[in-house]
Amino acid sequence: MKFAFVALALISSLFSAAASDTDDLKTLVSELTVAATQSERLAILDDDKDFVFDFLNAAQIKGAVGKGNGGQAVSAKTTTFPALIGNGLAMTVGFLGPCAQNTPHIHPRSAEMLILVAGDKLNTGTFQENGARFVENKLEVGQATIFPMGSIHFQQNLGCDPAIFVAGFANEDPGTLQIAQGFFQQLPPDTTSATLGELGVEEVKDISKQIPANIAFGVAECVKRCKIDRNSTFEFSEDVIKKTLKEQGILVTIASGSASSRSGASSGSNRTTSSNLLSGNNNNVNAGVSDSNKNDVDDQSFMKNKYHVLVIVLASVCAVLVIALIFAVVIALRARRDARSRGLHAPLPLFSTTGHGKAADSRSSTPFGTEKYAEGATLQVEIELCLSIIVNAKETSRCRVFDTNGICPHLKLRAEVTSTITPKLETLATIVERAAMTSKIPHLMTLADLSVAQINRTLSHSAALKRISKPLLQPYTPATRSLPAVEQTLANKTIALLFSKRSTRTRVAAETSAVLLGGRALFLGREDIQLGVNESARDTINVLGGMCQGVFARVGGHEEIEELAEHSPVPVINALSSLWHPTQILADILTLHEHAHLFGPAGRSANDSNLPALRPLTVTWLGDSSNVLHDILVALPRLGHKVRVGTPPQQAYQCPKPVWDRAKALGCDKDIFWTDNPFEAVRGADVVVTDTWISMGQEAEKAQRLKDFQGYQVTEKLCKEGGANPEWKFLHCLPRKSNEVDDEVFYGPRSLVFPEAENRKWTIMALFDLLVGRWNL
Repeated sequence: MKFAFVALALISSLFSAAASDTDDLKTLVSELTVAATQSERLAILDDDKDFVFDFLNAAQIKGAVGKGNGGQAVSAKTTTFPALIGNGLAMTVGFLGPCAQNTPHIHPRSAEMLILVAGDKLNTGTFQENGARFVENKLEVGQATIFPMGSIHFQQNLGCDPAIFVAGFANEDPGTLQIAQGFFQQLPPDTTSATLGELGVEEVKDISKQIPANIAFGVAECVKRCKIDRNSTFEFSEDVIKKTLKEQGILVTIASGSASSRSGASSGSNRTTSSNLLSGNNNNVNAGVSDSNKNDVDDQSFMKNKYHVLVIVLASVCAVLVIALIFAVVIALRARRDARSRGLHAPLPLFSTTGHGKAADSRSSTPFGTEKYAEGATLQVEIELCLSIIVNAKETSRCRVFDTNGICPHLKLRAEVTSTITPKLETLATIVERAAMTSKIPHLMTLADLSVAQINRTLSHSAALKRISKPLLQPYTPATRSLPAVEQTLANKTIALLFSKRSTRTRVAAETSAVLLGGRALFLGREDIQLGVNESARDTINVLGGMCQGVFARVGGHEEIEELAEHSPVPVINALSSLWHPTQILADILTLHEHAHLFGPAGRSANDSNLPALRPLTVTWLGDSSNVLHDILVALPRLGHKVRVGTPPQQAYQCPKPVWDRAKALGCDKDIFWTDNPFEAVRGADVVVTDTWISMGQEAEKAQRLKDFQGYQVTEKLCKEGGANPEWKFLHCLPRKSNEVDDEVFYGPRSLVFPEAENRKWTIMALFDLLVGRWNL
């Protein structure tokens, strides 16, 4: 019994350690992401080994290794190699077994440059949107190709020996969407069924269960020629990698230096230890790999230099990545030129996937079409591959006899059926591609859209930007010349300021913060554009999205900004609407953190070292149920604070149902107290907040509103008699009228109004940086 308890404790500790490592990595990634400069990131990565990624020993890193029956891919990206953050680079090493295929997929945020470093021949194929032709190449060792951003592409090892490729990306988080998995496993089955037409919902569900993990065994012809058992699993052991690389004469010379140095190497005992990542048994497939030159496998000199080979290969890929970026620029400019000549609005594939607009033509070529291979074979082979993998994985695994075309005669969907499925698959490719390109546009309508972690991250980033930027704004001196600059994430970018309502703080904050990030803010007032006069919101936002990289909109009804976001190809941030005012509340919360010492001691900050810890507060709202209050209701309770609201009893001043429903859905309602008694509302208040009683557009109601709000003016007398905390502080979003708060409070020591107004700049700057500059909140 004691042994059982000890074993249970040991297992629990192992799981806890693994969970702790994962949490530590997430925390590190989060800290590096919000760091404003490379200097800050260097301080966080205080161990030189943080800048080393071992592709042969990455199994312990969650998400680094993707395995399938045919091989595996090891990826160095932000979540597996945090040192990449802020550098715009990522890399993958692919280990393909005999006949293995890296099945059709998309990288929505980056172009890819791939080089074959070992193997016989690697067949690659790719196509883009708007009916672009299918491009196919068969690479030999030392040859490279590129896959444009957002294109559907694949790699197929055509040989009976293993192959190794290295791929570089021009984005630290390029993203990957597998076509088959995305269509059959992510979309609702009834949507998939309706798209294919010939398949029922249950058949779709059955297909989704049979889709193998990437990397899979590929085309039937190769599998037959190399005598591969589809039920087998190819594992890359250290010996297999060593043999695969040594069969390339150039790599042997690089690794060994010369023939004489190899012959003079020690001939001690063979190394048989496999790496953590690449250990495994090849009994199922080694029949397809030549057994010649066994003595080479045991050669110790190569083992001593295997890392030198990888370093040289990876360094070479980094060098050609620059060439890849040049190619990407050329392709982007040609695509835009061609699109303009056709009257279309084409995306520029150098930025985030939909950063420059949606494709105007819904017809896309797919690898399931009927264009010819270079050697005369049609894409029918590709059709049969996808069908055999997706539809008939089980039945194909039982098939031992193939006809002259390499097709299993027991397949449920025969070759003749493909003629009807092909157009359906073209449609599905378009759907999946567009889903990948449009599902991650980071709009912000309200703080209810953000998690607590995202709110804290934005606040922390705001504080960091403020700390770095303010010294840069001081008069120029030799001392300020050497200050670190703010990372220019908006360089060459323009943010459209779409204002249907005038503003002082919002406009100035937006324009000045965009400049600090290296961008430009283009102010567009009601009189400057055709919106609402001769042009719809949908048309306007698509035009703006083609010329600007973000939209900061201050509108009337909330439905106006929702329509903008629905059709926008670039991030849309709500600068103010009738229901919500998220940027104001971010500034309010940042202000409270900066003045946390005024509210008494608190524990360690739950947010970040950039933010002073803030104890749980009681925040009172007096006045109208405005957009400012609405974002308070969905944000402050989730951050650990209580909210007390005092409004007149008339229905017009109560919380709108959509807002209250969001608050309840987020669990905020239990920390909200509502009353029509202003004295009751301020009881125990640490902070008192109010807003204008008469918003723009309500001037006709002025007389009635002034009458209804009698007794709600914020004064020292009201808060003292109501029982507010003796050290209570005051906030107001401005502009202010004296009937809302008297001068004693507004200009007195309780007021945090002007620091609050300045913080509009830093929180808006953080949103511009994260949402428009990085597309990552």
